[in-house]
Amino acid sequence: MERTKTSVTGKTHGYRSGKAARLAGMPVTTLRIWERRYGIVAPPTTASGQRLYSEDDVRRLVRIKALVDRGYAIGSIARLDEQQLAELEASNGQRAMRARADDEPVVLGLAVVGDVLPERLAEYAGELGLQGLQVRASYPSIGDFEAARARGVKVDAQILLVEVPGLWDETVEQVLRMTHGGGFRAAAVIYPFGSNGAAASLHLAGVRVYRRPGNRTELRQLLSDMRRECERERAVSLGGERVRRRFDDRHLVSLSGSAAPIACECPRHIVDLILQLDAFETYSDSCANDSPADRVLHRLLGDIANHARHAFESALEQIAAGHGKPVPGGA
Repeated sequence: MERTKTSVTGKTHGYRSGKAARLAGMPVTTLRIWERRYGIVAPPTTASGQRLYSEDDVRRLVRIKALVDRGYAIGSIARLDEQQLAELEASNGQRAMRARADDEPVVLGLAVVGDVLPERLAEYAGELGLQGLQVRASYPSIGDFEAARARGVKVDAQILLVEVPGLWDETVEQVLRMTHGGGFRAAAVIYPFGSNGAAASLHLAGVRVYRRPGNRTELRQLLSDMRRECERERAVSLGGERVRRRFDDRHLVSLSGSAAPIACECPRHIVDLILQLDAFETYSDSCANDSPADRVLHRLLGDIANHARHAFESALEQIAAGHGKPVPGGA
């Protein structure tokens, strides 16, 4: 199917190439190459030569990108029309369903906070199903969420979506309290306006930040992002609880000496690292934190130090056990 590029006349609304590429989940360079080599879309251009992609263009890009990710060659599907792409997508989905017939489908739960967002998600329930997501709980406000948690209400949700009227420093504090200890693997804040500093603080803490989705395409991209974020392996879990020291200083010295048959000094160096990481965790927690960004940064540094210390403690324990030495009790 040949696609002819036209020029924009009058007032036309559309996405520029960078935005269209982000919505489709691909680098803008890939989008340009696919256009030039395969003619997958032919967006009109403005008088200045700027491409403007329509909703239909973006939907086509998303569909083709998904099929390429599933193993189809771009050259074999680039010129298919929408009906042919839909049929190919449907047949691929049926094969995937048959392949998973004996497996329990993985559905991730959402905890949704906001007065409008739950209604929008209900309206686009089909999008949730396509992404393997399900709303498990909804709250009109952050206060309602916190009140439910105070009552001991537990929700089987892996993803937290929070819609706020504005994003400010106090919002950051509220959201971080919500993620802490909630068992969420991914979290996102949706807002219409706010400060760049508050957004940066949440980014630093591993919380995704989105402007309020203006249409179905943007909402679909948000949900797809959260699904991928939830499945991503994390070195430090979002808002996770820290692990206590397993060995006090006396036990560390004992473990270091118990690995004497090892010719190198690695056990002693591991003990030194454990002590230094423990000291750094304490130092980071006590640092002066004058802003939410500072508090987020130092909390993150402390979490990483805690995670690393725990990993080295496990390594030291394995070394001792490997040489038949008893492991002393924890701190």
